[in-house]
Amino acid sequence: MGICISENKPALKSQTDPLRKNAVIVCKLDAGNPAHAGLLEKYVGKQRALHLLGWSTSLCCFKENKPVIYRLTDDSSNPECHELYQKAFFTAVLAYLSDITSCELLYIRYPFSSPFFIRFLKKVKLNFPDTHIVIEFPTYPYKKEFTGVKWFKYLVDQYYAGQLHNYADLAATTADVETMYNIPAVTFSHALPALPENYSRSGSEQSVIQILAAGNLFDWFGLDRLIKGMAIELKNSNSLDVYLHIAGTGPMELKLKRSVIDLGLEAYVQFHGALEKKELIALAAKSDIGVGVLGSHRKNLKEHKPLKHRAYLTYRLPFMLSTSDPDFPGHLPFVHYFPQDNSPISIREIKLFFENSKDTTPAMERHIGQFTSWRQEMKKITDKLHQVKPASPE
Repeated sequence: MGICISENKPALKSQTDPLRKNAVIVCKLDAGNPAHAGLLEKYVGKQRALHLLGWSTSLCCFKENKPVIYRLTDDSSNPECHELYQKAFFTAVLAYLSDITSCELLYIRYPFSSPFFIRFLKKVKLNFPDTHIVIEFPTYPYKKEFTGVKWFKYLVDQYYAGQLHNYADLAATTADVETMYNIPAVTFSHALPALPENYSRSGSEQSVIQILAAGNLFDWFGLDRLIKGMAIELKNSNSLDVYLHIAGTGPMELKLKRSVIDLGLEAYVQFHGALEKKELIALAAKSDIGVGVLGSHRKNLKEHKPLKHRAYLTYRLPFMLSTSDPDFPGHLPFVHYFPQDNSPISIREIKLFFENSKDTTPAMERHIGQFTSWRQEMKKITDKLHQVKPASPE
């Protein structure tokens, strides 16, 4: 993606453009963590979009566990990184807001509600009354994401989320809803990630099917379904001409690795860990099928719009999924839907899908043309801000 890193720590106040309104994007991702590369690309894409719409933009996140600001200036196509002095994340954001001349838009990826987050929002509204606050909810509903000891965090979130409407002017979401926690909502779609101009997918050069599963390894990715299906096929046929490449890390990694060993699939499943984008692109170019989300029913989602589906489309990689993605209806020749349950994924169905999707690159390229840019999606959000009544703290 090409993010420039500033070795110095210049005063940020002098770098704001007096002719532009200021927009600050807040996301608690770690720019130094390869596992967050997709998220970083998404929010830098939003940052560039706002810049094209006439805003002076900053992205506040972490880098190696330290709060940083990525600033996008008129004379640079790449954001420049400046380390913030405060260690506490929201304290660092408040200090940065005080340093710049003004902030008309504060765009926050929802970190879940807590007394600390509500206190942060309250301070923003009190100290910067002209700032419009937009909270992006990446997943909704998200109740099923909390299991075990994490359930207490959900209870805390729900207790404090009832106060969000006092401070947030707008909720941004991929869900088709009019309000969220009594906050007016606007629906957006994900733009497609960028690829090198010389990218082309050759697929596997062997008489086997190479499958790519890219993303963070959560339970709702549903990779256990595919691994169980591979084990059944191996048991029934005494051979397997399907190979699975898992690119990512996450809470389910150790459990999946144990399952692969227990089922005797070590020769057919490879864990690559979190890859840099260029490494992931190279792996995608040699793959035949991508693995979309196979377990969203575990979060009680009826439809969703995951980033990975859009990435596979960009890679010209046919992919499987289960829960409905409105941007990828089932009649498209390069997608294959499996049931929304915990049943093993049929390898025979995958082989049939592989044969039927060999010549679908032209269809994928036509479908790419139907997606909008981050500029158009962010314009939906900024336009909606003019139509809503500003939040008023009680």
